[in-house]
Amino acid sequence: MSLTNQSGSLNVTYLAVYNDFVTNVPVEITGAARDWLLATHSQSLFTQQQLGQSVIDVETRQRAVLDANTAEIALLRLAIQGLQAGQAAVAPPAPPAVTRPKQKVATPEKFSGHGAPKIKEWLEQVYLYLDDVTDEQLRIKLSLSYLEGDAHDYMDNYYTLSQN
Repeated sequence: MSLTNQSGSLNVTYLAVYNDFVTNVPVEITGAARDWLLATHSQSLFTQQQLGQSVIDVETRQRAVLDANTAEIALLRLAIQGLQAGQAAVAPPAPPAVTRPKQKVATPEKFSGHGAPKIKEWLEQVYLYLDDVTDEQLRIKLSLSYLEGDAHDYMDNYYTLSQN
């Protein structure tokens, strides 16, 4: 059943429920009490009908949004495939690796946090020594290997926490 048919059937359904209720109201209930009962029931049915219509309206809007999103996703997938195909076809060859002459750099002194070397000097030594290391995790591990004492304990705890 389509949503428009659902909306039309709501009116018919609620009208049938109302008529059935009116038919089954005991004959002993008369006058103002009967009028109040019928008005209250009618208002309740009207509210239910409005809620039912609201649900249908929301479902209709959700379906429209879902359809639009599905179409958008399909277009984006096609665009991605086109871009990937274009990249594969146009990708330039990798440039030859440039090798630079290896400079001998002194191994950094151990740093304990006290005495020589001072932190700034030690950082400069480690920076120069690890200049060719591109993997950040490896740089951290190698730097830790040039710490000792309190400095090593402190940074080792920090490194362990950062890995979790």
